[in-house]
Amino acid sequence: MRTTRIGLVLLVLIAAIALSCSKKSSPTQPGGGGGATEPFDSGVFSSGVFVHTYNTAGTFGYHCTVHGIAMSGSVTVATGMPDSNFVNIGQSGNSYSPSSISVKPGGYIKWTHVSGTHSVTSP
Repeated sequence: MRTTRIGLVLLVLIAAIALSCSKKSSPTQPGGGGGATEPFDSGVFSSGVFVHTYNTAGTFGYHCTVHGIAMSGSVTVATGMPDSNFVNIGQSGNSYSPSSISVKPGGYIKWTHVSGTHSVTSP
């Protein structure tokens, strides 16, 4: 009986170790990835600036509600990136320049209106 009990304890221990080793371990980035959102909306404007601070690591898309997804961009938020960055709106037509930009968590992007009527909206 003692041998059976020791064998059962060993079997349970081996199963527990195997189960814990089979779990995927990968770093997590809250809100990260292409489907991430960090909602904001500048509203439609024809002059001035819009600023948004990103607190979560990941890649975040944004677009102009006036011109749709044809006028879109993305912000990558990751450690080691600049404290802040800048985007011009409408400098060359209905576009953001640059359309892809990076900033560190806790950093901000400042969109500056150059021409036209636009918005900066996510998602």
